[in-house]
Amino acid sequence: MARLIVKRVFNPKEPILARRAFSAAGRTFQPGDVFNWSRLSVSPRRVRQMYDAGMLMHSDEPVAEETVVETETVVETETVVETETVVATEIPPAPPADNSDLDVESLVVLQAIAKREGAAFKSTKAAQRQSIIEKRQG
Repeated sequence: MARLIVKRVFNPKEPILARRAFSAAGRTFQPGDVFNWSRLSVSPRRVRQMYDAGMLMHSDEPVAEETVVETETVVETETVVETETVVATEIPPAPPADNSDLDVESLVVLQAIAKREGAAFKSTKAAQRQSIIEKRQG
């Protein structure tokens, strides 16, 4: 199986999006949110470091939730090489019935759970937990 290695090149002139959840410049960003670094007064050097660390991406890059698998098949009767690309998306697991996944001490993680489940965003951990529980109950 051949592995496709994609070299990521940072270009500060292209739109930059959050690749995973993080906090910067006093704000919380979720995957896919626009990161307007010049408006937030973040230095280009720091943006480059965040890009290299995998926190940011350009709009034309695939989202981190997708996995690209490339396979090669060789038919022995002929010298034919077929290449196919399969994109598999991860299906998030169902939340536990006892809400044990909400026993985290990070508001960013709780907000990521709320975004995934469609619950309202809150500014405190206790309120965010309650919002997620209410959404799960219907």
